[in-house]
Amino acid sequence: MRIFPSEAEEKIVLVIISFVFGIIIGLLSASTSEVAIKATLTLSATFVGGYFAFKLNTLKDKKKEDAINVTSGNMAIFRLIRIFNGFYGYKKQFIDPFRDSPFKHVEIRPSIGLDSWDIKFDYEPLSYLLASSSPNLIAELASLNDEVVSTIEMMRVRNTHHADIVQPLMEKSGFYQGAKMTIDELDEMLGERLSDTMKELTSDMIEFVDSIATRTEKLINDMHMANKALFPKHQIVKMQKLNKSIQPTANASAD
Repeated sequence: MRIFPSEAEEKIVLVIISFVFGIIIGLLSASTSEVAIKATLTLSATFVGGYFAFKLNTLKDKKKEDAINVTSGNMAIFRLIRIFNGFYGYKKQFIDPFRDSPFKHVEIRPSIGLDSWDIKFDYEPLSYLLASSSPNLIAELASLNDEVVSTIEMMRVRNTHHADIVQPLMEKSGFYQGAKMTIDELDEMLGERLSDTMKELTSDMIEFVDSIATRTEKLINDMHMANKALFPKHQIVKMQKLNKSIQPTANASAD
């Protein structure tokens, strides 16, 4: 840990030290009287006391700053884990069972709880990351946040089409009750325009949900490692997958 917060302050203190000791040496060489010795001891004590007071305050300020930064980093990781849980959970429960089905554009039901996935980041408290080994983490967070926002908006559009137009037609046809239908028959029933729209929205949704789940998991790990390197004595949140069949959970770790 650096005693001085900056090289400039270190140089200033060294100059003061040199000046004070110069005065001390001058007083001692000029006179050996009791008054000179007392003055020298008083000046030395004043300097030593001031120096250690300065050092103590510096360490206190650094400790306080580190605590604030650790909290900011951990909160960002918690937000990332919430985003990951939302998109990864939807991917596993709603997309994966129909990923290879030609009917997936109608089989994948509307997503719910989208508002809880739309989590904003406060970037200013994370500015300390610019001094880390991965200074681009803030830019990656901003890029991920933009992708989350655009994906949620696209999913809302798909939800509306599916709930208000597709589902009434599918229920009327008996498809959800097990009625057999070819993909051509389905396209004809929906109409070319609606069918193409649903296929495009569904394809885009799958691509972006997969991307967000992958990017978020990597970013959680990168954030953990960067913060752990900066603050090795503090507890830094990390994501631990307790069971691959369920959504992952976060666990605070000091390793």
